[in-house]
Amino acid sequence: MEIAECELIGQHIGSYQVLRLLGVGGMGEVYEARHENLKRRAAIKILKQEYAQNQQIAERFLNEARIVSVIQHPGLVSVLELGHMPDGRSYMVLEFLEGESLAQRIERNRGKLAIDALRLGRQIASTLASVHQAGVIHRDLKPDNIMIVADPEAAGGERAKLLDFGIARIEKDGIVAARLSGNRTRTGVILGTPQYMAPEQCRGTGLVDEKADVYSLGIILYEMVTGAPPFQSAGTGELMALQMYHPPQPLNEVAPWVAAELVVLIHSMLTKAASERPTAAQVVTILEQLGAPRAAAASALLPGSALAALPSLVVRSQSQLNRPPSIGNGQVQTQASLRVNQGFRTGWVLMGVVCAVALIVGTVFALRVQPEAVAHSPPLRLVEWKVESQPSGASVVAAASGLVLGNTPFRNSRPAGSGEERLVLRLPGYAESVLELSLGHNERRMATLQPLSPSRIVWRIDTRPTGATVMRTDTNKILGQTPLQLQLEPERVRVPLTIRLAKHQEQRIELDGQTSQERLVRLKKKENSYDLIVPVHPDED
Repeated sequence: MEIAECELIGQHIGSYQVLRLLGVGGMGEVYEARHENLKRRAAIKILKQEYAQNQQIAERFLNEARIVSVIQHPGLVSVLELGHMPDGRSYMVLEFLEGESLAQRIERNRGKLAIDALRLGRQIASTLASVHQAGVIHRDLKPDNIMIVADPEAAGGERAKLLDFGIARIEKDGIVAARLSGNRTRTGVILGTPQYMAPEQCRGTGLVDEKADVYSLGIILYEMVTGAPPFQSAGTGELMALQMYHPPQPLNEVAPWVAAELVVLIHSMLTKAASERPTAAQVVTILEQLGAPRAAAASALLPGSALAALPSLVVRSQSQLNRPPSIGNGQVQTQASLRVNQGFRTGWVLMGVVCAVALIVGTVFALRVQPEAVAHSPPLRLVEWKVESQPSGASVVAAASGLVLGNTPFRNSRPAGSGEERLVLRLPGYAESVLELSLGHNERRMATLQPLSPSRIVWRIDTRPTGATVMRTDTNKILGQTPLQLQLEPERVRVPLTIRLAKHQEQRIELDGQTSQERLVRLKKKENSYDLIVPVHPDED
């Protein structure tokens, strides 16, 4: 039995009447609905008809319900009911979230969300920390998958909630996997949205851990404070190459009004090497040190006797005593009236204030005496590189990736680390100059470029998309990745080259071995190649 989408409006799914279509995603359709007896609003997510018989997709559709039911975190949407339609499609009933997506918030306030980046960023990182602790990796964190809803218990009166765990990876050693069975990562699953994907996700190796979500959150924070994500491109392949190889433009250049400490944190989350990024729990700690508020932070410092003395909590406690709780709709309801002797209340209030002040002073003193109590993560800082050349205007190229970072005079900031990074300076008519810059401290270099001997030739090879491997066909020697510049001794032959890039057709060209030249090769995508579907090695989650 098939039920068309238009026929669902006004129909009943379980105890809920469907009111209207809210949106359509990759796997499902989301409708607003109302409980027939309780009149409670809800959102019903229904698997698309074309996936009803696909067991793998149906299983991933239910991932969200399984994950949040095990983790039970306020930063996750609540699942109220699971079931199947008469035509076999799975559906889940979710709490109705009335608010706006983070994508809508960013669109309305481009580049003006530095304060929200602290407050909402801490909430998102806190939820991620719990999700990661349970053995789950989201893999599709982006502003569209984060809803901001009213919540008087949260800092600022609103809470960020993470949505859509349909492509989440469940680690086999986590508590979620321990309570579920039959969950696997299979070949050909959708891995995420390229604009927010970590470099290791873009490579499609399947070796993605919790640090991929941290990278995505770093992209989101960058976008919140600047108004745009660090990497933008019309082509998916080029966008993924930027994520893998190109450093983001330094935040202190794009948004100089952002505090240096927040700049350091965001850049540390965007490092290409996953091992160098902080964990979600460390991000929470650092954001709190930078001033991100916590819900009920003052109350958390007080013992039970002091809590009873705070006026707002006295009202809550006494209202429960004045009337026995009644059970309705699965929730405890209490009367909001308060009858208490004014003198008695005043005395308790004064005692509560004294206790609160004493405890706060004691806590501050303890934190000063034991700074390690708040220093859960290593200090993060930026190093600044300044590179000049004589003559100026040379291209600055990352030796490891072959990507052009800019031109001299060149200035760049990046998170401090260990070791060195090689940069190559290239200018037509001059020999390449290689610089090794320290990741541990600021560097300022001046390079004097040497004119090329007339006997040398220069080849410059680039592709669209970039990042293709260039190999000399007759010797099978790999020359490098595009964009590529080569300085060669002349040869009295035409040199055959093979250019390869994943998901693109192999291209072969020939260059004259006696003349300098430039070549731009536009690569064609293979048939049946999809931007967002990347093979993953089969393994158990």
